[in-house]
Amino acid sequence: KESANQLPFAFTKSLEEEERTAQVEAALWDVRARAYMHSVQFMVHLSAAGCLGMLYALYMNPSVKQLVQLIFCSCVYLLHHLAIAGKLTLNAANLRRLFVLFQGSFVLFVLATPGGDDGRAIITQGFNACSRMIMAVIFMDTLTAVPLQLAISVAETAVHVMQTQHWADIILFAWMQTLVGCAIISFTVILEYWVISHISVLLDTESMVSSFRRMLRGVSDGEVLLNEEMH
Repeated sequence: KESANQLPFAFTKSLEEEERTAQVEAALWDVRARAYMHSVQFMVHLSAAGCLGMLYALYMNPSVKQLVQLIFCSCVYLLHHLAIAGKLTLNAANLRRLFVLFQGSFVLFVLATPGGDDGRAIITQGFNACSRMIMAVIFMDTLTAVPLQLAISVAETAVHVMQTQHWADIILFAWMQTLVGCAIISFTVILEYWVISHISVLLDTESMVSSFRRMLRGVSDGEVLLNEEMH
């Protein structure tokens, strides 16, 4: 009998947990959408400047790789502009597609990066690392960050392999790229966990306030009924 009585309670508790998980997930995607929109309003200008810079690089050094990079940067600018204009619906499905598209296209962007001297390589590595960290901060999506950030590290290692034949340098570079990828993934996991924890606290607070208001409303209604009966 006791186990039979506990079944409805367990079922109700399970439904409450599922509802709570859905609320947290919906709030998390809302945070991601707002973060993406705020970042796009700033990054659209940088994307335009990047397109002009790559157009100049293509003019000074015409090549297929430079053209591919210009096309990727132009697509990023177009997506940013569409988001600002309200042409893109930033729901969970579309946001995840955008996250996969941006990080997946960055893999091809890295593979299309032309080789150069040490100075150019340092600039390229710095740009790639900053871009990857910015995507990690804006997206906050571990599910897409794990495979795609590792793919970017593999792509950067492949480019380095094509530029040098020294195995000692290749192994060191691959190790550093592994550390960079793991660090960015770890940062994404920590940031996503922090946002989820913050959302859970806010939902708990909102639930407590709502319960307190219902209790006060019940007490007030009770006082009104008692006053009416006494009079």
